[in-house]
Amino acid sequence: MKLAISALLLLVAAFPGSLLAQSPTEPLKPRSYAVVPLDDLTLAAGTTYGIVLYDVPTEIPENHVLTPRAEGNIPLPDSVNHLAVHNGILWAALGPHGVRGYRWQEGKLNPLASIETGGASMRLLADGDLLWIGTGTMGVESWNIKDPAHPKHELTLDTAGYARTIFLRGGPEDKHRRLWVADGRGGLVRYSVSGHRARSLGRSSLPGDVRWVGPFGKEMLVSLGEGGLCHMVPNASGGRAPKAGFCIENEDVVRDVATLNHWVFAADSSDGVMVIDWTNATQPNLMDRIDVEFSANALVIHNDRLYVAADAGGIRVFSLQSWLGNRQ
Repeated sequence: MKLAISALLLLVAAFPGSLLAQSPTEPLKPRSYAVVPLDDLTLAAGTTYGIVLYDVPTEIPENHVLTPRAEGNIPLPDSVNHLAVHNGILWAALGPHGVRGYRWQEGKLNPLASIETGGASMRLLADGDLLWIGTGTMGVESWNIKDPAHPKHELTLDTAGYARTIFLRGGPEDKHRRLWVADGRGGLVRYSVSGHRARSLGRSSLPGDVRWVGPFGKEMLVSLGEGGLCHMVPNASGGRAPKAGFCIENEDVVRDVATLNHWVFAADSSDGVMVIDWTNATQPNLMDRIDVEFSANALVIHNDRLYVAADAGGIRVFSLQSWLGNRQ
């Protein structure tokens, strides 16, 4: 069933046009790798040149196309690989230049902290007093951000692979709290987390290049690169490997995933965004592909809108309520 996605597209047209049609005398356009809402009216994009802020209008015009105003930018020494917001602080992963922190206050981002990581910062996860940082071949680091202006290094985990994505399952008081790491060709690595300590529970050797792992209700989804997006059931009571479930094929590489109830939106790189109805764990149904023209690098859902970091296409915004409302 083909959804009329194109009619519902809210295009953030800060960087219109195509690189292929660009004059060689014009400056290169920034490429967007990350996106995160700062509040209901403002979002931040991580680009090749730094952080760009956008003002997103609240009303949707009849043609469903928005042209938000760029509120400003923060030039940085390297590309922004990932963004995370926690307790009013925006954290930006800058590859070999570590992590920068900014306080979001009264519509402005004010410099707050800088973290020098042991490897190139690729992915961030802020949880409680800790900021977890995926640093590629150097594994995973955690930093105490109870005082966000003065982060303190807590530990470094050698995952022996390429730490791409991380997520935590369970609350601070949960004795079965788990840290999951998408470790590239090193598979899926898991740790038992207690307070500010982590103990290795081993790894699951999976086919392909494990690019992403994240929650899906009480279960989880794992991207195997070109090997598909798979549903998995974690073992809640011990250190045993998760149970593999059903996979759905993808055309390129799934780099990021966002979920809304049983709906799954997967950033499938050059093939846009996969829209999957995963009501039945063993029978995912690919409903549509959203064409974002350029590569879908990252995405997030906020207030019934889907925000996509679309590489040289800037940020694309889609209204979900208008068509998901009849399909819940």
